[in-house]
Amino acid sequence: MRITMRPGIKLGFCSVSVFLGLILGAGPTRLWPSEPERTPRFAVSVEAGMFRAKQASFRTLYGGGPLVLSVHLRARLAAGLWAVAGWKTLSVEGTTAIAGPSFDGESYRLEFEMTSLRLGLRYAQAIGRFAVFAGAGGSTNRYKERWTDVAGLGGSGKNSGWYAELGGEFAAARFLTVFLRGEYSSVPTGRGSALEPDVDLGGLEAAAGVAFRF
Repeated sequence: MRITMRPGIKLGFCSVSVFLGLILGAGPTRLWPSEPERTPRFAVSVEAGMFRAKQASFRTLYGGGPLVLSVHLRARLAAGLWAVAGWKTLSVEGTTAIAGPSFDGESYRLEFEMTSLRLGLRYAQAIGRFAVFAGAGGSTNRYKERWTDVAGLGGSGKNSGWYAELGGEFAAARFLTVFLRGEYSSVPTGRGSALEPDVDLGGLEAAAGVAFRF
């Protein structure tokens, strides 16, 4: 009897201790030291921002704050250093400006679109759950302007440019951050007119977004 009872008693106490341990949150991951959490090596961000063209002529035609949408993929190269590849699109409507006397309020509707592919580097310095970052890189840009009321008028092109950025982010969770970002870009087209001989489609941008890290 004693031989059969002792194993049963021992098994019962073990079961109760494991059960209480689970209730108190002392599962296997807490009974033994866990491995250090893996540092995310990649991040995908989605953002929206407001764009202000550097040239007054662009703002006259299209206004001062069209919406810009961007998607970026980041890959960690070293501690704090990331490679960044991105895609950005800008689409806005405007009206022509008449250089000289107009007749009967003459004006025409315009549509402008530009998409950019970019590649650059970013350095981020973490301060607890916050981080500040700065970066720069180059871009390839396609743009198209169309007069919607007059067939055959408008133009398009493809040009390279560059950008520089500053910003800050907050780690809301291990896999999710929210951020604010400011950017200055330059996209010289090599084209112009008598009124604007050197057209540059770059400018300032202020954006906010979320990044998913993995």
